[in-house]
Amino acid sequence: MSTISHAPYLLVLVAAGFCGLVHLRVAARGGPRTRIVMAMNAPRPLLADLLKLAKPAVLFLAVLWAAHALLPFPPAGEMPVTAVLAVAGLVTGVLGVAPLMVASALLFGPILADLGYTLALVTPMIVGSLLLFALVRPERWRGDVAQLRVLATYGGIQPPAPSQYLAAALGIAASAVPVAATALVPSGLGPVGTALRWLCSALVACQLLSWQWSVRREHRWTRSNANLYLAGSVAAGLVAAAVLGEAVVAAWARYPWLTGWAGGLVLTAVALLTWALIKDEPGPVVVEAPLRLTRAALTSAVFPCLAGVCLFPSTGTVVATTILAAAETLTLAAGRRRLLVRAMARRTLAHVARFAPGTRIYFLGPWLHDSIWTRPSDPDLALARLYSGMAVRSAGGEMIIGQAPLTTNAELRHPLTGVKALLWTTLAAEALDHAEREAVPRVPAAAVAGLRAALEAARADVDLARAVVHATEGQWPQVPAALRGAAERYRLAEAPHRAALAVALAAVVSAVHLAQLRAAERSLDAVPGPVAAVPAVRALGLVLRASLAPAGDGERAAMLAQADAVPFTRADLAADAARDAGLPPWDDDLTDGVLDLCRRLRATLSVSSSVVLIGGDATIHRETLIRVV
Repeated sequence: MSTISHAPYLLVLVAAGFCGLVHLRVAARGGPRTRIVMAMNAPRPLLADLLKLAKPAVLFLAVLWAAHALLPFPPAGEMPVTAVLAVAGLVTGVLGVAPLMVASALLFGPILADLGYTLALVTPMIVGSLLLFALVRPERWRGDVAQLRVLATYGGIQPPAPSQYLAAALGIAASAVPVAATALVPSGLGPVGTALRWLCSALVACQLLSWQWSVRREHRWTRSNANLYLAGSVAAGLVAAAVLGEAVVAAWARYPWLTGWAGGLVLTAVALLTWALIKDEPGPVVVEAPLRLTRAALTSAVFPCLAGVCLFPSTGTVVATTILAAAETLTLAAGRRRLLVRAMARRTLAHVARFAPGTRIYFLGPWLHDSIWTRPSDPDLALARLYSGMAVRSAGGEMIIGQAPLTTNAELRHPLTGVKALLWTTLAAEALDHAEREAVPRVPAAAVAGLRAALEAARADVDLARAVVHATEGQWPQVPAALRGAAERYRLAEAPHRAALAVALAAVVSAVHLAQLRAAERSLDAVPGPVAAVPAVRALGLVLRASLAPAGDGERAAMLAQADAVPFTRADLAADAARDAGLPPWDDDLTDGVLDLCRRLRATLSVSSSVVLIGGDATIHRETLIRVV
């Protein structure tokens, strides 16, 4: 090979240098926004930055012109390979990892002798770098006065950056891929086959587009991750369908029971079965991996649609995939994605555990803007409630997925059991403190009272989670104080039913575990009559009065029997909490923790069967034994 044939390699290396310069320039202005303001006191004009970027660009264009003039290689003609190179170049350009770019030159070395392939790789590299330069640090283009004005307006609240809109645009564009592929690739299937083909691609596109609705209330980082996950999944499916789809469809069509109506039912059954098997607790890797791989291939019918409907359509595969897509759409409408979105949200929140306290504002700032500042009359404080639920789960010994990756804290690599789980309630309290400090002074005056009430209710949930954590660890002296704090906050938030439940729990704990019988009775008597009639409060009141009743007159057994007759399920407890109109429901995990605490307190006093005792004078005594555990 002659020396000039190495020009494509030089193109890649020049692109790597170009991208590296861009990322060095971005990193030079990295850091907290407060330091950016200080740096802007001696700003570097944008024109100087563009001139620095122009130097490697001119060199790149010169080498590119020479390659066009001197290299006798034909242009690229294989669309799948060109698409793979373009995606790889764009990813490496956005990531800005120069060694990865150089590695890509070696990886694609056998085909880089073709200039068309070279352009397909290095052009997206430069586009990706310029994209990052334009989007990641848009505030560095502002002057001093403009930057200070933004900080005075928002403080620690972070409005969306252009990169957020870019991620959403990528997700929406990925959702349109099935329909676009159907429009670009002819089928020749006839009117019915063509109609089913369009129906299938539309169903798949609607499922993909529904991601925007599914994550609309989640943290901005979760939304970005979901859109990138969506774009990556569709891109991987499209590449796999373009490269392997013809062979897969040919093998698929050889089995009549996998095509047509029968094939659609079989694929639907496999999809539903694998989803039912993997949606609960993870199993062994040997068993779990094939199930997850099968489920990933059938989820939302993306890959079957791209391969057997859009790119390489046949009548049997189109009918089968349309049935699968319809079934996946129905299960999606029934809430199939809810567990996945919740897991993604928890993973995002768990990452914050490894942040230093001073840097958590970078995570909380977007939440303050999207959930409070833009909607002060109806704030969404689900983040704090989700942290409360995570504390309850963690105290029970569960490892919260997302807390361990990339951490240098050895404790985070293991479940935060017992009182270590209070880290999550600390994060929730810190989020609410930031809301009080940053958002409340900046919202309209008419919304301040409602926002403060919502913050008090969220703080009450955090106190309730603390009580559950202490009870799980057996630290009973700390439980009543946390419960009374929750009750007081619920009263301030005008939530009398939740306040009464917290008072009843505190009274039973004080009576049973701390021997404060009369004080507990007085606190429960102070609960208003209508609220005390709520099933959960009434059951706890019966348990408390059973512990105060004399042991020998049977009153204790009768009261405990009445308590056992009160409906006390998860749905009942959630319904009791929902009686406080205007407040969001408890987090599911917090509800489970409160229910478990109630059941433990009810089981503390258990009635054994009647036992016959014979005294020394041969007198027979019958007593009901009350066992305190």
